[in-house]
Amino acid sequence: MGSIIILGNIPAVVRTPTVAELDAIAALERSSYASDEAASAAALAHRLAVAPELFVGAYEAKSQALLGFVCGTRSPRQLTEESMSGHDPDGPLVCIHSVVVRADARRQGVASALVHERVLTEGLAVEAAPVLLGTSG
Repeated sequence: MGSIIILGNIPAVVRTPTVAELDAIAALERSSYASDEAASAAALAHRLAVAPELFVGAYEAKSQALLGFVCGTRSPRQLTEESMSGHDPDGPLVCIHSVVVRADARRQGVASALVHERVLTEGLAVEAAPVLLGTSG
């Protein structure tokens, strides 16, 4: 178990999820995005396998219940549909694919803290440029 930190105002443990937790992660993804925008369980498993350093889960400190997660991949400078579906470990762009927080924990700073905690502090160790690819409603 990792160190307890405060995400928003919730005591939490932040760590890379395990493969055994992918069902809960996929369910949270499906409940948070429109069906045509949600990543499949296979896509989430692929991202965890190829870019674990860019896949971070937040878990309630006491219950270890999933609060949310952020996942991404690296991509070459030229973004294409193909490059977005893969992972280039040396790619200069970090593509954040999912930022998901459980409904009862939203609007408390959890997502911002998660992105900062792992993706911005570890994932952007090389030159990177933010690219907005879409927004949710």
